[in-house]
Amino acid sequence: MDPAGHRPVKGQHELVLSAREFDLLNGLINPSGLITSRAELIAHVWRSRWIGDPRMLDVHIRWLRLKIENAPDNPRYIKTVRRLGYRFAG
Repeated sequence: MDPAGHRPVKGQHELVLSAREFDLLNGLINPSGLITSRAELIAHVWRSRWIGDPRMLDVHIRWLRLKIENAPDNPRYIKTVRRLGYRFAG
């Protein structure tokens, strides 16, 4: 992940992500593998511009998984932690 260059890479291939997907991935990745709460992700990605159902975050997580996971229905990288949020297990 190259936040300054806005270049996410998986293996040898650069991923094509929207600006929102990039911000979401950047918000999930942390060096210690800690859980990132739903509220933290919404604040990181949408800041004060969030309008609508907070469950829409799940839709954006799904879209991101479709782009970065080999098996999106059995995710390896973006793990859901029930009632707490998400963890990036890269």
